Amino acid sequence: MKKDRDPYSSEGIDPKLNYNKNNSPTTSTDLNGRGVGAGLFHQPLFEAVPKRINAPSEHVIAGTNNTWIVLGRDRPASLGSGYGATGVNNAGAIDICAGMMAGSKTGAQQISNVHPNMASDAARIYISAKTDIDENFGLADGKQQKGKEGSTKGKSGIGIKADGVRIVARANGIKLITGKGNFNNTGVLGEVDSNGNTLVPNDLGSIELIAGNDSTDIALSEIIPEPILAIINAFFPTKLPNKIQKLQSMVKGQNLVFCFQWLLDIIENLMIKINVLAGIVTQFMIAVPPALIPLPGSAGLAVASAFNVYRLQTEVSLGTNPTGGSIKQQIDKFDEIYLKEKGQFYINSRHCRLT
Repeated sequence: MKKDRDPYSSEGIDPKLNYNKNNSPTTSTDLNGRGVGAGLFHQPLFEAVPKRINAPSEHVIAGTNNTWIVLGRDRPASLGSGYGATGVNNAGAIDICAGMMAGSKTGAQQISNVHPNMASDAARIYISAKTDIDENFGLADGKQQKGKEGSTKGKSGIGIKADGVRIVARANGIKLITGKGNFNNTGVLGEVDSNGNTLVPNDLGSIELIAGNDSTDIALSEIIPEPILAIINAFFPTKLPNKIQKLQSMVKGQNLVFCFQWLLDIIENLMIKINVLAGIVTQFMIAVPPALIPLPGSAGLAVASAFNVYRLQTEVSLGTNPTGGSIKQQIDKFDEIYLKEKGQFYINSRHCRLT
Protein backbone atom coordinates (compact mmCIF):
# COMPACT_ATOMS: atom_id res chain seq x y z
CA MET A 1 0.00 0.00 0.00
CA LYS A 2 1.37 3.36 -1.05
CA LYS A 3 2.18 5.77 1.76
CA ASP A 4 1.21 9.43 1.72
CA ARG A 5 3.97 11.89 0.96
CA ASP A 6 5.76 13.58 3.85
CA PRO A 7 3.65 16.70 4.49
CA TYR A 8 6.71 18.59 5.76
CA SER A 9 9.04 17.66 2.93
CA SER A 10 10.74 20.37 0.89
CA GLU A 11 10.84 18.02 -2.09
CA GLY A 12 10.07 19.71 -5.37
CA ILE A 13 11.32 23.15 -4.38
CA ASP A 14 13.89 24.60 -6.76
CA PRO A 15 17.26 24.26 -4.95
CA LYS A 16 18.47 27.46 -6.62
CA LEU A 17 16.03 29.49 -4.55
CA ASN A 18 17.29 31.10 -1.35
CA TYR A 19 15.28 28.97 1.04
CA ASN A 20 16.01 27.71 4.53
CA LYS A 21 13.18 25.83 6.21
CA ASN A 22 14.33 26.95 9.66
CA ASN A 23 14.41 30.65 8.84
CA SER A 24 11.86 32.98 10.33
CA PRO A 25 9.17 34.23 7.91
CA THR A 26 10.07 37.79 8.85
CA THR A 27 13.77 37.46 8.14
CA SER A 28 13.90 35.39 4.99
CA THR A 29 12.30 35.77 1.56
CA ASP A 30 12.30 33.78 -1.64
CA LEU A 31 13.47 35.23 -4.96
CA ASN A 32 10.01 36.74 -5.50
CA GLY A 33 10.13 38.61 -2.19
CA ARG A 34 7.69 36.32 -0.40
CA GLY A 35 8.19 35.49 3.25
CA VAL A 36 9.69 32.08 3.88
CA GLY A 37 9.00 29.95 6.93
CA ALA A 38 7.47 26.88 8.46
CA GLY A 39 3.94 28.20 8.08
CA LEU A 40 3.02 27.76 11.74
CA PHE A 41 -0.11 29.62 12.86
CA HIS A 42 -0.70 30.50 9.21
CA GLN A 43 2.53 32.37 8.81
CA PRO A 44 3.77 32.30 5.20
CA LEU A 45 4.92 28.87 4.00
CA PHE A 46 7.18 28.47 1.02
CA GLU A 47 6.43 25.21 -0.80
CA ALA A 48 6.70 23.76 -4.27
CA VAL A 49 4.27 25.43 -6.62
CA PRO A 50 4.45 24.43 -10.28
CA LYS A 51 4.45 27.05 -13.02
CA ARG A 52 1.07 26.99 -14.71
CA ILE A 53 1.17 27.46 -18.48
CA ASN A 54 -1.36 30.24 -18.94
CA ALA A 55 -3.21 31.13 -22.12
CA PRO A 56 -3.12 34.73 -23.38
CA SER A 57 -6.90 35.00 -22.93
CA GLU A 58 -6.86 33.86 -19.30
CA HIS A 59 -7.00 36.04 -16.22
CA VAL A 60 -5.19 34.04 -13.54
CA ILE A 61 -5.35 34.62 -9.80
CA ALA A 62 -2.59 32.55 -8.18
CA GLY A 63 -2.09 32.00 -4.47
CA THR A 64 1.27 31.30 -2.86
CA ASN A 65 0.30 27.74 -1.86
CA ASN A 66 -0.64 26.16 -5.18
CA THR A 67 -4.14 27.61 -5.41
CA TRP A 68 -5.64 29.01 -8.59
CA ILE A 69 -8.69 30.79 -9.93
CA VAL A 70 -8.63 31.06 -13.70
CA LEU A 71 -11.11 33.10 -15.74
CA GLY A 72 -10.86 32.11 -19.37
CA ARG A 73 -12.40 29.78 -21.93
CA ASP A 74 -13.07 26.06 -21.91
CA ARG A 75 -9.68 24.40 -21.38
CA PRO A 76 -9.54 21.05 -19.57
CA ALA A 77 -5.87 20.40 -20.39
CA SER A 78 -3.34 21.85 -22.86
CA LEU A 79 -3.66 25.02 -24.92
CA GLY A 80 -5.03 22.86 -27.72
CA SER A 81 -7.84 21.38 -25.63
CA GLY A 82 -11.46 22.32 -25.13
CA TYR A 83 -13.78 24.59 -27.03
CA GLY A 84 -11.64 27.56 -26.07
CA ALA A 85 -8.99 26.30 -28.50
CA THR A 86 -11.44 26.28 -31.43
CA GLY A 87 -12.29 29.98 -31.25
CA VAL A 88 -16.02 29.45 -30.76
CA ASN A 89 -18.20 31.89 -28.85
CA ASN A 90 -19.95 31.22 -25.55
CA ALA A 91 -17.29 28.90 -24.13
CA GLY A 92 -16.27 30.96 -21.12
CA ALA A 93 -14.96 28.98 -18.16
CA ILE A 94 -13.99 29.39 -14.51
CA ASP A 95 -11.42 26.90 -13.22
CA ILE A 96 -10.92 26.79 -9.45
CA CYS A 97 -8.06 24.48 -8.55
CA ALA A 98 -6.06 23.62 -5.43
CA GLY A 99 -2.98 21.41 -5.64
CA MET A 100 -1.79 21.27 -9.24
CA MET A 101 0.33 18.16 -9.88
CA ALA A 102 -0.47 16.80 -6.40
CA GLY A 103 -1.47 13.39 -7.73
CA SER A 104 1.36 13.06 -10.26
CA LYS A 105 4.22 10.61 -9.75
CA THR A 106 6.58 13.33 -8.57
CA GLY A 107 4.09 15.56 -6.81
CA ALA A 108 4.20 19.31 -7.26
CA GLN A 109 7.54 20.52 -8.68
CA GLN A 110 8.71 24.12 -8.49
CA ILE A 111 10.53 23.92 -11.80
CA SER A 112 7.73 22.23 -13.74
CA ASN A 113 5.69 24.00 -16.38
CA VAL A 114 2.29 22.34 -16.40
CA HIS A 115 -1.17 22.48 -17.92
CA PRO A 116 -4.38 21.86 -16.00
CA ASN A 117 -4.83 18.14 -15.40
CA MET A 118 -8.17 16.85 -14.20
CA ALA A 119 -6.63 13.50 -13.28
CA SER A 120 -3.63 14.58 -11.20
CA ASP A 121 -4.64 17.97 -9.76
CA ALA A 122 -5.82 17.58 -6.17
CA ALA A 123 -9.17 19.38 -6.07
CA ARG A 124 -11.18 21.32 -8.61
CA ILE A 125 -14.46 23.05 -9.37
CA TYR A 126 -14.75 23.54 -13.11
CA ILE A 127 -17.50 25.67 -14.65
CA SER A 128 -17.91 26.20 -18.38
CA ALA A 129 -20.60 27.57 -20.67
CA LYS A 130 -19.64 25.02 -23.33
CA THR A 131 -17.66 21.89 -22.60
CA ASP A 132 -17.62 18.07 -22.74
CA ILE A 133 -17.96 17.64 -19.01
CA ASP A 134 -18.15 13.82 -18.85
CA GLU A 135 -15.23 13.37 -21.22
CA ASN A 136 -13.11 15.97 -19.44
CA PHE A 137 -13.46 14.20 -16.11
CA GLY A 138 -13.11 10.71 -17.59
CA LEU A 139 -16.59 9.60 -16.51
CA ALA A 140 -18.45 6.42 -17.42
CA ASP A 141 -21.22 7.01 -19.95
CA GLY A 142 -23.99 5.39 -17.97
CA LYS A 143 -27.23 5.18 -19.93
CA GLN A 144 -27.75 8.89 -20.50
CA GLN A 145 -25.04 9.09 -23.14
CA LYS A 146 -26.35 6.02 -24.97
CA GLY A 147 -30.06 6.82 -24.93
CA LYS A 148 -32.39 9.43 -26.31
CA GLU A 149 -31.60 11.74 -23.41
CA GLY A 150 -28.60 12.89 -25.42
CA SER A 151 -24.99 13.68 -24.77
CA THR A 152 -23.35 16.27 -22.55
CA LYS A 153 -20.95 17.16 -25.37
CA GLY A 154 -20.92 20.84 -26.19
CA LYS A 155 -23.22 21.77 -23.32
CA SER A 156 -22.71 23.90 -20.25
CA GLY A 157 -21.32 21.91 -17.37
CA ILE A 158 -20.02 21.99 -13.82
CA GLY A 159 -17.57 19.40 -12.54
CA ILE A 160 -16.50 18.98 -8.92
CA LYS A 161 -13.63 16.63 -8.13
CA ALA A 162 -11.46 15.88 -5.09
CA ASP A 163 -10.44 12.90 -2.98
CA GLY A 164 -13.63 13.43 -1.02
CA VAL A 165 -16.67 15.54 -1.83
CA ARG A 166 -19.33 16.41 0.71
CA ILE A 167 -22.53 18.35 0.09
CA VAL A 168 -24.16 19.31 3.37
CA ALA A 169 -27.58 20.83 4.00
CA ARG A 170 -27.91 21.86 7.62
CA ALA A 171 -31.70 22.04 7.80
CA ASN A 172 -33.64 22.18 4.55
CA GLY A 173 -32.55 19.05 2.70
CA ILE A 174 -30.74 18.32 -0.55
CA LYS A 175 -32.48 18.05 -3.91
CA LEU A 176 -31.03 16.53 -7.07
CA ILE A 177 -33.29 17.74 -9.86
CA THR A 178 -33.29 17.30 -13.63
CA GLY A 179 -35.49 19.03 -16.17
CA LYS A 180 -36.36 22.66 -16.75
CA GLY A 181 -37.33 25.03 -13.99
CA ASN A 182 -40.79 26.39 -13.35
CA PHE A 183 -40.27 30.04 -14.28
CA ASN A 184 -42.61 32.80 -15.35
CA ASN A 185 -41.99 34.92 -18.44
CA THR A 186 -39.95 32.27 -20.29
CA GLY A 187 -42.30 32.00 -23.25
CA VAL A 188 -44.62 29.21 -24.34
CA LEU A 189 -41.88 26.55 -24.41
CA GLY A 190 -40.32 27.63 -21.11
CA GLU A 191 -36.65 27.35 -20.20
CA VAL A 192 -34.18 26.31 -22.93
CA ASP A 193 -30.69 24.77 -22.70
CA SER A 194 -27.38 26.68 -22.92
CA ASN A 195 -27.44 26.45 -26.73
CA GLY A 196 -30.98 27.81 -26.98
CA ASN A 197 -32.52 24.41 -27.72
CA THR A 198 -36.01 23.58 -26.51
CA LEU A 199 -36.14 21.22 -23.55
CA VAL A 200 -38.51 18.38 -24.43
CA PRO A 201 -40.84 17.62 -21.49
CA ASN A 202 -40.36 13.85 -21.69
CA ASP A 203 -36.56 14.07 -21.92
CA LEU A 204 -36.07 14.96 -18.30
CA GLY A 205 -32.50 13.73 -18.04
CA SER A 206 -31.60 11.09 -15.50
CA ILE A 207 -29.95 10.95 -12.11
CA GLU A 208 -27.29 8.23 -12.08
CA LEU A 209 -25.22 7.15 -9.07
CA ILE A 210 -22.22 5.27 -10.49
CA ALA A 211 -19.92 3.95 -7.78
CA GLY A 212 -16.43 3.15 -9.01
CA ASN A 213 -16.97 5.06 -12.30
CA ASP A 214 -17.93 1.80 -14.03
CA SER A 215 -21.30 1.07 -15.63
CA THR A 216 -20.20 -1.95 -17.69
CA ASP A 217 -22.61 -4.88 -17.73
CA ILE A 218 -21.51 -8.02 -15.86
CA ALA A 219 -21.57 -11.49 -17.43
CA LEU A 220 -23.84 -13.75 -15.39
CA SER A 221 -21.14 -16.44 -15.45
CA GLU A 222 -18.92 -14.09 -13.40
CA ILE A 223 -21.49 -14.12 -10.61
CA ILE A 224 -22.82 -17.69 -10.76
CA PRO A 225 -20.59 -20.70 -11.62
CA GLU A 226 -21.52 -22.41 -14.89
CA PRO A 227 -22.70 -25.74 -13.33
CA ILE A 228 -25.08 -23.95 -10.97
CA LEU A 229 -26.21 -21.65 -13.78
CA ALA A 230 -27.09 -24.69 -15.92
CA ILE A 231 -29.20 -26.12 -13.08
CA ILE A 232 -31.02 -22.82 -12.55
CA ASN A 233 -31.77 -22.48 -16.27
CA ALA A 234 -33.08 -26.05 -16.34
CA PHE A 235 -35.71 -25.33 -13.68
CA PHE A 236 -36.25 -21.57 -14.03
CA PRO A 237 -39.32 -20.87 -16.23
CA THR A 238 -37.89 -17.56 -17.48
CA LYS A 239 -34.44 -17.96 -19.00
CA LEU A 240 -31.84 -15.85 -17.23
CA PRO A 241 -30.00 -13.20 -19.30
CA ASN A 242 -26.37 -13.67 -20.28
CA LYS A 243 -25.46 -10.33 -18.73
CA ILE A 244 -26.64 -8.39 -15.69
CA GLN A 245 -26.76 -4.61 -15.96
CA LYS A 246 -24.44 -3.01 -13.43
CA LEU A 247 -26.31 0.28 -13.72
CA GLN A 248 -29.94 -0.44 -12.85
CA SER A 249 -33.07 1.54 -12.13
CA MET A 250 -33.77 2.43 -8.53
CA VAL A 251 -36.86 0.86 -6.98
CA LYS A 252 -39.80 3.06 -5.98
CA GLY A 253 -40.63 2.13 -2.40
CA GLN A 254 -44.36 2.88 -2.36
CA ASN A 255 -44.97 1.07 -5.64
CA LEU A 256 -43.00 -1.90 -4.31
CA VAL A 257 -45.25 -2.00 -1.22
CA PHE A 258 -48.35 -2.05 -3.47
CA CYS A 259 -46.68 -4.78 -5.53
CA PHE A 260 -46.04 -6.98 -2.49
CA GLN A 261 -49.57 -6.39 -1.17
CA TRP A 262 -51.07 -7.58 -4.46
CA LEU A 263 -48.71 -10.54 -4.55
CA LEU A 264 -49.73 -11.50 -1.01
CA ASP A 265 -53.39 -11.31 -2.06
CA ILE A 266 -52.70 -13.70 -4.94
CA ILE A 267 -50.88 -16.10 -2.61
CA GLU A 268 -53.72 -15.89 -0.07
CA ASN A 269 -56.34 -16.64 -2.74
CA LEU A 270 -54.25 -19.54 -3.97
CA MET A 271 -53.95 -20.97 -0.46
CA ILE A 272 -57.75 -20.71 -0.03
CA LYS A 273 -58.25 -22.65 -3.23
CA ILE A 274 -55.74 -25.30 -2.21
CA ASN A 275 -57.65 -25.74 1.06
CA VAL A 276 -60.95 -25.98 -0.85
CA LEU A 277 -59.43 -28.56 -3.19
CA ALA A 278 -58.13 -30.58 -0.25
CA GLY A 279 -61.62 -30.56 1.28
CA ILE A 280 -63.24 -31.71 -1.97
CA VAL A 281 -60.73 -34.52 -2.40
CA THR A 282 -61.37 -35.62 1.19
CA GLN A 283 -65.16 -35.61 0.66
CA PHE A 284 -64.76 -37.53 -2.58
CA MET A 285 -62.66 -40.22 -0.92
CA ILE A 286 -65.27 -40.59 1.84
CA ALA A 287 -68.24 -40.64 -0.56
CA VAL A 288 -66.62 -43.01 -3.07
CA PRO A 289 -64.59 -45.81 -1.46
CA PRO A 290 -61.61 -46.85 -3.55
CA ALA A 291 -63.04 -50.39 -3.87
CA LEU A 292 -65.94 -49.06 -6.01
CA ILE A 293 -63.81 -47.17 -8.49
CA PRO A 294 -62.92 -50.14 -10.77
CA LEU A 295 -66.51 -51.53 -10.86
CA PRO A 296 -68.03 -51.88 -14.38
CA GLY A 297 -71.48 -50.98 -15.56
CA SER A 298 -73.89 -48.85 -13.55
CA ALA A 299 -71.64 -48.72 -10.50
CA GLY A 300 -68.79 -47.39 -12.63
CA LEU A 301 -71.11 -44.77 -14.15
CA ALA A 302 -72.22 -43.70 -10.69
CA VAL A 303 -68.60 -43.26 -9.65
CA ALA A 304 -67.80 -41.35 -12.84
CA SER A 305 -70.84 -39.12 -12.33
CA ALA A 306 -69.81 -38.36 -8.76
CA PHE A 307 -66.26 -37.67 -9.92
CA ASN A 308 -67.50 -35.24 -12.56
CA VAL A 309 -69.56 -33.35 -9.96
CA TYR A 310 -66.55 -32.97 -7.68
CA ARG A 311 -64.32 -32.03 -10.61
CA LEU A 312 -66.80 -29.35 -11.65
CA GLN A 313 -66.90 -28.01 -8.12
CA THR A 314 -63.11 -27.99 -8.03
CA GLU A 315 -62.75 -26.16 -11.35
CA VAL A 316 -65.30 -23.54 -10.35
CA SER A 317 -63.61 -23.05 -7.00
CA LEU A 318 -60.08 -22.85 -8.41
CA GLY A 319 -61.00 -20.73 -11.40
CA THR A 320 -62.57 -17.80 -9.57
CA ASN A 321 -61.78 -15.56 -6.63
CA PRO A 322 -63.62 -12.91 -4.61
CA THR A 323 -62.20 -10.04 -6.70
CA GLY A 324 -63.05 -11.66 -10.04
CA GLY A 325 -60.83 -13.33 -12.65
CA SER A 326 -58.73 -16.46 -12.48
CA ILE A 327 -55.37 -16.77 -10.76
CA LYS A 328 -53.74 -16.64 -14.21
CA GLN A 329 -55.60 -13.41 -15.02
CA GLN A 330 -54.51 -11.93 -11.69
CA ILE A 331 -50.88 -12.82 -12.34
CA ASP A 332 -51.01 -11.34 -15.85
CA LYS A 333 -52.52 -8.12 -14.48
CA PHE A 334 -49.92 -8.04 -11.72
CA ASP A 335 -47.14 -8.35 -14.32
CA GLU A 336 -48.66 -5.61 -16.48
CA ILE A 337 -49.13 -3.10 -13.69
CA TYR A 338 -45.98 -3.57 -11.59
CA LEU A 339 -43.31 -5.27 -13.70
CA LYS A 340 -43.74 -3.69 -17.13
CA GLU A 341 -42.10 -0.30 -17.77
CA LYS A 342 -45.37 1.24 -18.97
CA GLY A 343 -47.32 -0.06 -15.98
CA GLN A 344 -49.22 2.41 -13.79
CA PHE A 345 -47.28 1.33 -10.70
CA TYR A 346 -44.01 0.16 -12.28
CA ILE A 347 -41.73 -0.61 -9.32
CA ASN A 348 -38.61 0.86 -10.93
CA SER A 349 -37.79 4.51 -11.48
CA ARG A 350 -37.58 5.44 -15.15
CA HIS A 351 -35.06 8.25 -14.54
CA CYS A 352 -32.98 7.36 -11.46
CA ARG A 353 -30.32 4.66 -11.63
CA LEU A 354 -27.49 3.27 -9.51
CA THR A 355 -24.77 0.65 -9.59
